[in-house]
Amino acid sequence: MVKTFHNLFYVKKPKNYGKGLAPIYLRISVDGKRTEVSTGRETDPDNDWISDAGRVKNHGEKNKQLNKYLDSLQSKLYDAYQALIREDRIITVETLKNKYTGVYRDNHYKFL
Repeated sequence: MVKTFHNLFYVKKPKNYGKGLAPIYLRISVDGKRTEVSTGRETDPDNDWISDAGRVKNHGEKNKQLNKYLDSLQSKLYDAYQALIREDRIITVETLKNKYTGVYRDNHYKFL
């Protein structure tokens, strides 16, 4: 059965946000259910972030490296999705997130 799978990078401003850096998150959606994972990176949402593209403005070496990093995370997510298909596993937002983050290997869950 084909699953609807989407991903989106977005900046999540804290409640008391004024100015400065804010964390970048990856939202994973499967059949309308979603979860999010922190990328571990931050950016200035007012000056650098392009919401439609889900990337930072491509000026300066720092921003170019950040975009490459986000591209690598997206590629890792697609690899996890394809691995679940190859392993003939049920694809849910939880199983995809777990595969992407490496929470389980070979039907065994790691205890964190």
